[in-house]
Amino acid sequence: MSEAEKQQIFGRNQHDLSSFIEAVRPIVDDVRERGDQALVDYEAKFNQVTLKPDQLLVTQAEIKKAVDEVDADVHKTLEACIENVEAHNKAALKAYAGGFMEEVQEGVLSGERLTPLDSIGLYVPGAKNTFPSTVYMLGVPAKVAGIKHRSMITQARADGSVNPVTLCAAHLSGIDQIYKISGAHGVAGLAFGTQTIDPVGKILGPGGMYALAAKLLLQQYRMIDTGFPAGPSESIVLVDDTSDYNNTIWDVLNEAEHGADSAGVLVTTDEDLAKYVRDNLPKVIDGLPSPQREYCQQNMTACSAIIIAENIEQAIEICNDYAAEHVLVKTKDAEQVAEQIIHAGAVLIGEMTPNTLGNFSLGLNHSLPTGGAAKTFSGASLLEFMKAQQIGHVKTTSGFDKVGKPAAHMARLEGFPAHEYAITKRKI
Repeated sequence: MSEAEKQQIFGRNQHDLSSFIEAVRPIVDDVRERGDQALVDYEAKFNQVTLKPDQLLVTQAEIKKAVDEVDADVHKTLEACIENVEAHNKAALKAYAGGFMEEVQEGVLSGERLTPLDSIGLYVPGAKNTFPSTVYMLGVPAKVAGIKHRSMITQARADGSVNPVTLCAAHLSGIDQIYKISGAHGVAGLAFGTQTIDPVGKILGPGGMYALAAKLLLQQYRMIDTGFPAGPSESIVLVDDTSDYNNTIWDVLNEAEHGADSAGVLVTTDEDLAKYVRDNLPKVIDGLPSPQREYCQQNMTACSAIIIAENIEQAIEICNDYAAEHVLVKTKDAEQVAEQIIHAGAVLIGEMTPNTLGNFSLGLNHSLPTGGAAKTFSGASLLEFMKAQQIGHVKTTSGFDKVGKPAAHMARLEGFPAHEYAITKRKI
């Protein structure tokens, strides 16, 4: 590849958010000033949904009605997926919850423990499609982590109701409060709180460019965590000559069908496979329904690629350099290869583990960092819903002497006399 081609592929469809931030600034300020009334005004303006302030909160009656309306097979599907996500997060809790205490010196203990956040707000898109998987991917780990206040925002339909499947998923995932708002104003409502909405300390979930801009702006306004960067979906499919050619075509399209700015990248050591995918991909795309057909047609020329690596070592290097949201490894010795993919939101292994499973039913979370952020950020694991607390305990005078002397010296070096005297003048 030329340097320009590499920059196009590895740069993805990155957006300059400065104009979006300036566009949402007055909206965010207005929500802070006017609360509920601003929210219903913006719902009418941007989403063409007419609500009164007392209709923002989804009632228990609305939730019960939605659960009763949902088809039995859909209900069972939700339960099956939620069961695996819950099992995955309970296993994580078991691994993390005990924390540790280490005796770093005789009588001197140092450790950490994880504690849940007090509150979280979940952003679930609902304008064009229904995304119940996003509901349980975020709601279930929040519940398992032990967060007491769990709320969610999602766009209502034109008649003011929320899609029943979305509400059913929320009910099964243990989400306490659901509000009929979205966009930048919805994010602001969660952050500041209104007459109806309790403010939250953290906001997670995918949204459009205006919602993302509002999250970034709100980090400047108050102490609120908006999680990892999550933009357009993307994946790398890493294959060699052991991979099924036709399966690989579908694997490339798996994440690409999310939108025109999504990306599906094939990295392979098999030139014959690369040519087969290149030659057959267009007709497969042509067979997709709209709008997925148009999405793939656009992103296959804009930011997707077929990359032929000289060997598996170079292929692994490419994957780690790209740092994809999803990486699917279908190679000889796939488990060993997957261990070397250190920069990825999620890694799936083998011909029988397509990204579809990771997105919906395997128990993994599909809310993951994008745009190369997987080099420094994790996805929505259980840790995203908790925080690490440092713990120290000096139990003996001999231990105090061992750690006190260097601490007092450091305090003196850095010019903090009260720090120093808290050690040297301490009565124990």
